[in-house]
Amino acid sequence: MTKLTFPEAPVPDEASLERGRLLFAGQVDFLKGVVAMSGLPPPTGPRSASPAAPTSASRASSTR
Repeated sequence: MTKLTFPEAPVPDEASLERGRLLFAGQVDFLKGVVAMSGLPPPTGPRSASPAAPTSASRASSTR
């Protein structure tokens, strides 16, 4: 068995588990696609995904 070289995180409580689940359970809208790495913007800092604001199209489809 391999020895871990970092400490294990504590088991999260139920509320934290639900917040984490909701973070990844929402709709995702991709804003840009590239065909080569050169098409990406220069790295300027940490990147993270965040839930997209509803668009008029997504609001319309959710009311059907």
